[in-house]
Amino acid sequence: MHHPDELYKLKLKDIKFEDKLCWLHISSFKTDQSANRNFISIEYTDSCYCSIKLLRSYLLIRLKTTKDEPLFLLRQEKQLTVKTVGTIVKRIARNTGAQGRFTTYSIRIGGATAAMKAGLSLTQIRTIGGWDSKAVMLYLRSVGTTELKISRRMGFAN
Repeated sequence: MHHPDELYKLKLKDIKFEDKLCWLHISSFKTDQSANRNFISIEYTDSCYCSIKLLRSYLLIRLKTTKDEPLFLLRQEKQLTVKTVGTIVKRIARNTGAQGRFTTYSIRIGGATAAMKAGLSLTQIRTIGGWDSKAVMLYLRSVGTTELKISRRMGFAN
């Protein structure tokens, strides 16, 4: 759910696997250039979409380079760019038949929306996504109150 610029800059040395966690070191955040919140933990899940499983699979097929090289490489051994990620997002959206305008921020919007639908609080979503302001509300515009079960949470329905 982080800013695309923060993630494409990851290097191999920025990843550390532990038992059921993967730690990512982010060298700088858009909203915190000194990166006071340096590390992000990702939990292992049983899902076939588990980020840790997918990252491990990627590392098995990725070209072998030094730890200082970018984590995400193109076939030509060049660093993945935000523009390339945007192209990938658009291609996936087109292939699934999704309608609308899709960019790298679609990943961020989707993450925030999924977190809200899963019942996380605004504070939790802001923390996970690294938002210092209420700008996250712009991303959550597509989540309707019926999906959030607001009336039920307020005690007006069963």
